[in-house]
Amino acid sequence: MRFTCSRFPVGEVPIRTKAGVVMFVDGTADVEGDLAAALKEVPGSFGISWEEPKKPVKKATPRSKG
Repeated sequence: MRFTCSRFPVGEVPIRTKAGVVMFVDGTADVEGDLAAALKEVPGSFGISWEEPKKPVKKATPRSKG
């Protein structure tokens, strides 16, 4: 899951969470599992936001005529 940190948009910044330290590089970090859950609980003053993973979309199969 991709997280962004608006408080530190440039450089390398470690953010401490209950599950461990997450390193943000130029305002973004890609983490999963316990670290992702812990980042969602970081105080709002850090400006942490995230994108929920997109569910795969099933493509319709074309039907043949005849």
